[in-house]
Amino acid sequence: MDVSMYSRPLEMWDSSYPVDSGTYTPRISRRYKKSTDSRDYIPDFRRETTDMPIASFFSRSRLREEGISSLSTDRRDATFPESKLTRERTSSKPRFCSYQKLCREYVCSLNWPREYFNHRFNRCYCSQCYPENYKDVYITADESYVIPRGWVRFGLYVDEVKTNCENLWNTWIVTYHGTQLPAAQSIIAHRQFLLPGDTCDDGTVIGIRKGHIPGKNQVYTSPTIKYSSLDCYCKKYPYQATNGQWYQAKIVLQCRQQPGTYETQGETVGSRSKRICNIIPNDRIEIFTTARVAVVPYGLLVQLTPM
Repeated sequence: MDVSMYSRPLEMWDSSYPVDSGTYTPRISRRYKKSTDSRDYIPDFRRETTDMPIASFFSRSRLREEGISSLSTDRRDATFPESKLTRERTSSKPRFCSYQKLCREYVCSLNWPREYFNHRFNRCYCSQCYPENYKDVYITADESYVIPRGWVRFGLYVDEVKTNCENLWNTWIVTYHGTQLPAAQSIIAHRQFLLPGDTCDDGTVIGIRKGHIPGKNQVYTSPTIKYSSLDCYCKKYPYQATNGQWYQAKIVLQCRQQPGTYETQGETVGSRSKRICNIIPNDRIEIFTTARVAVVPYGLLVQLTPM
């Protein structure tokens, strides 16, 4: 049984799968605190659910049957009617929006092992599923991070022992790491980041990408996806959906990062006075570390833009 699902923050829960309230939850040792979250946010796990196995979740035939036609999202997940405001927002709404389905189709096309993904923590941040009046920024571990509006997150499995022992969901900050598809798959498969100079299991030596500062053997992240998804960090990939439309795809890893293991600095992309993010200032927008074990990816974020 996946115990870690009971301890993730409320902002991270998916609307697609049920949580059995009668399921036994093993006791946590008194030595460690169970990781919880008290943010004043409508919990996704209170939303209506559909019991769907992961094989069906990533079924291409099912995606074709659902007739994804565009990026426009005129629907959002239905939520449990906790208040009048919630009922007004979510009455008679289907469980999936078309943008989430489209991004799910793209992830399916990558042919990555299904074992990477923990579908309970999928989340769509399109304008319909995450309206404009929802918060743009949250604070965790005394640090701010910006909500990835316009992206869809696919939850990843995270080591349960590490999350419980480190109280990861409450004491580690949230950051984003833009990268390329091969690197992202390697990070997810091996559950760790590689630094320049490291050797992969296939004998490939990791180098510093062209255009980046030489001699800096570090992992770079940011509290805002607007910085991590810049073209210099995040490669664009052409993708033709089953509806025939072409899109540009980008992927970013959403991570938890241990305080005290990193340093913060200003932008290094030559933006100068041009503001990259309207929330995080340019002079503290980049985070770097040499402690690879102190960065844990827990979500694959996908953005599709029509070409």
